[in-house]
Amino acid sequence: MMKKILVIEDDFDQAELLKVNLSKKGWDVSTISDGYKAVNTLVNEAPDLILLDLNLPYLDGDMVISVFNEKKITDKIPVIIISAKEESDIKKAQEKIKAAAYFKKPVDFDKLTELIKKYLP
Repeated sequence: MMKKILVIEDDFDQAELLKVNLSKKGWDVSTISDGYKAVNTLVNEAPDLILLDLNLPYLDGDMVISVFNEKKITDKIPVIIISAKEESDIKKAQEKIKAAAYFKKPVDFDKLTELIKKYLP
């Protein structure tokens, strides 16, 4: 069965690049462009892995993280934070939700693929 990845990314071009590149690797990839939609989607459907940008409209990454904690989403689904923020800010967010990993932008797709394979064998 094809593993599902949810990309939560407000930059359309970045989201499409992630979708195209990860789909080529055999994953079922969907994208959501804001934190509000992401939270509503995750209540109803659970992907196998989440790629989360921290700079999001409507509900920013910190608010999304709070909801993840409240709903215990990251207890069941690995989250990889992808952000252009300062590394120390990304690490704080990672610790806050016990995210599986973080990845600093710009994205190196070969390295990201290897990281994802750790969580979606």
